Amino acid sequence: MRVHVALIMIALAAICSATFICEVSGESSMSVIAPAPPITEAQDREHVYRWNGEYFGFILRGRFYRSDAEYLGWIESDGDVWRANGSYLGELVDGSYVLRLTSRAIRARRAARARPATPSRGARPASRAGRARRSGWTDALDEYPPATN
Repeated sequence: MRVHVALIMIALAAICSATFICEVSGESSMSVIAPAPPITEAQDREHVYRWNGEYFGFILRGRFYRSDAEYLGWIESDGDVWRANGSYLGELVDGSYVLRLTSRAIRARRAARARPATPSRGARPASRAGRARRSGWTDALDEYPPATN
């Protein structure tokens, strides 16, 4: 019986092309699953807005950019946003805003990270409606002048 299963598995493996993944579960069953298409740069991009709703820039693969694709820093897994020079900027709020708690003590600098290659600017999304002020918070992006592009 094991010889037959092995021969069947070899035959099915030969049938699978490079665009399919063969997944073996147990001794006697095999299923063929098409892989997910690769994620494009546009799909991986998250848009960032000022608290007043104006489009500001984007996050791409954990790196933070202005709308003109100028590298500004990085985002850590806990949502903290750091400037390119390693100083603390704020925290990512609701996935699209960078705010700073005004009562928080100044954070220690982090080692600056290597500057990544400049990505494409991508399509500029429309601005959003502004958000209501949050007591004790400030828009960390206010320190940057409005983009000219």
